[in-house]
This record gives sequence, C-alpha cells and structure tokens, in this order.
Amino acid sequence: MENSTSYATGIDISPRAIEMLRKIMEEHNLSDAYFSICVVGGQSIGFQYNINIKSTYNKEEYVLEVKNGLNVLLHKDSLGYLKNTKIDFDEKRNGFIF
Repeated sequence: MENSTSYATGIDISPRAIEMLRKIMEEHNLSDAYFSICVVGGQSIGFQYNINIKSTYNKEEYVLEVKNGLNVLLHKDSLGYLKNTKIDFDEKRNGFIF
C-alpha cells in the first residue's frame, strides 16, 4: 500500500481507508470518536476482524493517532494477530478490506 500510515505495531492504513473513515465519522457527528480494530477468535471458523466506531476506550486498548487526527484503538489481545495487517477501502465492495 503506497503512502500508507504505518505504526510500530506493523499495521498499515491506506490514505483511502483513512479518508473514508473520516468521512463516515464526520457524517455521523463522531469526529472525536475512535476507530476500533480487534480480532475475535472462533472455534471452527477461524478469526474475524471487528471494526467499530466508539466514543470511549478502556484500559485494554491502545490509542494510536493518525497524522490527520484520526484515533485508532487496538485491543491489547489483538496486537499479535494484527501485526503486518494492511487496511484499505475497496470501492467495488463498498467496504474495508484487510
């Protein structure tokens, strides 16, 4: 992903994904909210990525700030699973891809 925002955790968020997140948050008057990412394990279905927009965070989450003021929450238990993850927005699918 060219020109993506990369963190010490190894997570890359593309400019297109950041732009779309900011747009969604602004449309819903949530410009001060957090973009939350966590991995949820399933017994037979493998892992799933959960993404949400939250107004608060707890002590189990790390807060990362993207250059343009977007705050990203990462759950501590998910960090190992999110390492080297790339997040982008796919216009054809109208959704975020990992």
